[in-house]
Amino acid sequence: MKRLFAVIAISTLHTATAQQPQPPTLELPELVIIGKEERRIPTGVKQPPQPSAPLPAVVLDSLNPLRKHLLLGALPIPPFPDTLGLPRPRKLLLYGALGQYGSAELGGGAFVHRDGLELSGTAQLAATQGDRQGADSSGLALAASLRAPLPRLFDFEQHWVRVGVEGDWRRYRLYANPALLRRALLLLTAAVEMQGRADPTSYALGAALELAHLRQEEREQTERLIRLHGLLRTAALLEREIELSGQLLLQQQMEETQLLASVQAATALQHERLFVDLKGGLQVGHQYDGTALLIPLVRLQAQYALQPAWRLVGELRSGWRERSLGQLLAENPYTALGKLPELLREGFVGAFGVALLPVPELAVEATFQLRSVDGWYSWRVVEDSSLHPQGLRLHAQELHIVALWQPLPSTRFGAQVQLGSASVPGQERAPYYAPAVLRATAEHRWAAQWSALLGTEIVAQRWREDGPALPAYVRLFAQAGYRLVEGLELGIRVDNALNAEILRWAGYPERRIFVQLLTRWYR
Repeated sequence: MKRLFAVIAISTLHTATAQQPQPPTLELPELVIIGKEERRIPTGVKQPPQPSAPLPAVVLDSLNPLRKHLLLGALPIPPFPDTLGLPRPRKLLLYGALGQYGSAELGGGAFVHRDGLELSGTAQLAATQGDRQGADSSGLALAASLRAPLPRLFDFEQHWVRVGVEGDWRRYRLYANPALLRRALLLLTAAVEMQGRADPTSYALGAALELAHLRQEEREQTERLIRLHGLLRTAALLEREIELSGQLLLQQQMEETQLLASVQAATALQHERLFVDLKGGLQVGHQYDGTALLIPLVRLQAQYALQPAWRLVGELRSGWRERSLGQLLAENPYTALGKLPELLREGFVGAFGVALLPVPELAVEATFQLRSVDGWYSWRVVEDSSLHPQGLRLHAQELHIVALWQPLPSTRFGAQVQLGSASVPGQERAPYYAPAVLRATAEHRWAAQWSALLGTEIVAQRWREDGPALPAYVRLFAQAGYRLVEGLELGIRVDNALNAEILRWAGYPERRIFVQLLTRWYR
């Protein structure tokens, strides 16, 4: 369970704080997201959907400690973690920022709603000279979407279509080293989705085309992806609601093709204090190396209410998951050219734990997880100093604890702890694996004008087979904001406040202490 319900609650509360007055108590959502799956909470409260962030950086393997490296978002400057949210602009949003090392950002967005049509767009531009020679980089990101109602069809009263396009261009140099090669990365996505609802039935159909192009001096690599998906959810066939869905992924790269198709059915069962969510299906396809795939797709999630404040929770799942070149470069921007991303197989993932909710203001979940994964990536330095990913079979045992505490409507604390060990065949330890990680944040607001956030990230020493171990580090970040008038905010960010330099992995130094001033205007 990569993301547990407390982490989701933290991000939901961040957005809700900026959009509307804080509620006096903390309400559990009706359902929470774990990875790409939904888990319903029987006593939860239905909440309105939250808008998704533009250009999300999907990371498929939460065990990989490299996932917070440079270029995770749409900009070439590492995004500030867990920043305070802003109200979603009804019409317009503009922002600008200046920081150390000649860093600058400029961006904006617009949202128009008229006669049932919803049109939105965002643009982001960023550049930095870097904290050393060769660390300069720049990037541009654009996104637009249109949502429009459709005529009544087959008794579907709510019937609409959404079309979206996204583009992201980045330019940077390997390891910020002037003696090494410069790279340019282009990511393009175009998607269309149609949905309809007529109680007790709803459906969704969608298609997407994605392009990732990486150029390094005279070498280049391109990947094309086609995605198709369909979903039918109904309670008309049986006494309970069932969900039928299918997905098709076609990847093409270097004249090679990879295919993954999935069909599955899902339903939920409840008996007194026991709630079970079941999903089963079949996956077929083949990998770039010609290996044929035919395996069952299984997921079982359950929770049992011992008392109103105590719940036992558990999960079992198995199946294949996609991985693309764009996702691999988001995970590690120095991935070597020529590697065809392998599918990630979760041979077995099991988790068991307890959820504690003693008062509405406090939520804690602790789980012990076992995971066996084929295709977990480690890294090996190659001739041009880029990192060649090696797909390994990983076995991990971990304890995860997540907590959220909101003592006041204007104050909240969150924490996430991961303790564990991992091994790969022939080695007692998995390279680059972090056996202990702590992330914590504290946020407070004063009189609707002032806001502040303080956070830390502590990562234990990581072992490497091709060099000395990467040292442990403590990262401290902070942000403060002041609202001058309605619709105008000023802010300051400070990152790496305790460290002159953080070594995330071989050859790549994180930027030094970084201070940034920013202003935002919205209406």
